[in-house]
Amino acid sequence: MKRIIAVAINFAAIIICFITPAAGVNIHEDTGSPYNTWAGNSAGSATPTGRYNSFFGVGAGEFVTVGHDNSFFGAGAGQGTTTGYNNSFFGYNAGYANASAKYNTFFGFDAGHSTDYVDGSNTGDGNSFFGYDAGYSNTSGSYNVFIGFSAGFSNTTGRKSVFIGYEAGYSETASYRLYIDNCYVTNVNKCDMPLIYGEFDNRLVSINGALTMTAVSSSSDIRLKKNIEPLADSLNRVLRLKGISYEWKADEYPGRGFGKGRAIGLIAQDAETVIPEVVTIGKDGYKAISYDRILPVLVEAFKEQHKAAEAQKNAISGEDRLLDEQEKTILEQKSKLDENMKLLGDQKSEINKRKETLDDLAARIEQLEAEVHRLKGRDMSAKNLIDRRARQ
Repeated sequence: MKRIIAVAINFAAIIICFITPAAGVNIHEDTGSPYNTWAGNSAGSATPTGRYNSFFGVGAGEFVTVGHDNSFFGAGAGQGTTTGYNNSFFGYNAGYANASAKYNTFFGFDAGHSTDYVDGSNTGDGNSFFGYDAGYSNTSGSYNVFIGFSAGFSNTTGRKSVFIGYEAGYSETASYRLYIDNCYVTNVNKCDMPLIYGEFDNRLVSINGALTMTAVSSSSDIRLKKNIEPLADSLNRVLRLKGISYEWKADEYPGRGFGKGRAIGLIAQDAETVIPEVVTIGKDGYKAISYDRILPVLVEAFKEQHKAAEAQKNAISGEDRLLDEQEKTILEQKSKLDENMKLLGDQKSEINKRKETLDDLAARIEQLEAEVHRLKGRDMSAKNLIDRRARQ
């Protein structure tokens, strides 16, 4: 029953729109503007000759002439359109200033409000704006996608940008940009530092916050590289790097997604003097470090260290061989010395034996000398006796 009542109310509203002054319905090919449908005060009042237009709302498609395949729903939606075609505008003043732009889709209050505003000569084609004031200032910018409240609000001529989120890319006017963000979080303005920022033309993406990934790969095929040169002096460069512990200035830079607590890393300005290839400068002038680019330097530094260690090992091995040879020589000399000592011992024993023999001979000689002396004494006594007797 409720559904029947709702259908009835909508049907009554449509009937009221049709009987509003300057509103009309045209579904006859012979009128010169076939298959057009409009409802609302001044909607389609220029009597378009283009086909397949649908205008619903006060002033919707009011000035369309030859524009075709347009769908405008809402007061002032596509009001300035004249020759534009294949547009879909839904919401109050959505695509309001559009004149000849085509292939646009605007959903929301004032979405794409200013598109094609500059004298109707600049056409912003192929845009998709969804949200209150999304793409509001766009004039001739083309092929943009803005989703969210006031997303891409200030863009005028920028092309092929994608802004997603509350006021995402609000102040951005350049082309080929990516913004994914919720500009206001806990009453802190973060529009100047989106969660995700990108540059399609430079193939660049920046993430202002923590990122967790299961796996990541970097292009490294040799077919993609040229002017290949080996890294030199890597160990010395690593030794010059200064690892530090620090805390982020999270309160001063709330939009960067800095975590709380202590962190570890390098200082970009210090690393730049050692390995400039790992440091980049953002559009805001702040420097960043690509820690993954340090890995090749660490690899070569390890290899240099390993090479030095191997050289030391080989030198030590050479010294060990020399010591072994010296030890062998010493052992041989010790063996010879032991033999000589044994020989000397044997000779000493022989000498001792001969000494004992000599001592025995000396003792015998002393005995003999004593005996001789005794005998000589007896002879002298006998001689003296004989002499005395002879003198008597």
